Amino acid sequence: MVRHEAENSIELDALEGKIAGLKSELSELSRSRRQTLESQDMLKHIQIRAKQVEKTLDNCESISKYVAKFSPPIAAKLMSEHDRIRKELGQMRTLDNDQVFHEWIRHSFAPAVKFSEQMAYLVATCYRTTKQGRVSHYRWTLKR
Repeated sequence: MVRHEAENSIELDALEGKIAGLKSELSELSRSRRQTLESQDMLKHIQIRAKQVEKTLDNCESISKYVAKFSPPIAAKLMSEHDRIRKELGQMRTLDNDQVFHEWIRHSFAPAVKFSEQMAYLVATCYRTTKQGRVSHYRWTLKR
């Protein structure tokens, strides 16, 4: 039992580290996207925005793996949402319309990401509370 808990803890630390790394990459992409807006290079802006969406989906997949350690049914729901979003992203790319892409992000993509993040924070909070008796910061929380 102790060995399984130690292995699980190592896996959770690795997943938290991966999530933290992806969050850092997303911050860099946000900076690049702002710079393209300032330079008014709209093609580059759209390309970076699509890359941000892909990286966010990678992050959501890591979150699903993290959640799966505690609740496989919730993780399965998250994964099915992420698969749906990936398929829709492929369709959005064929449209080559920034306005439609923006609306899709607001109405389909963002709610799915928000739900993933909420589940991860809920799981992490419960896990840390039971293990440590208190809530501490998660590794993937970006310091401002």
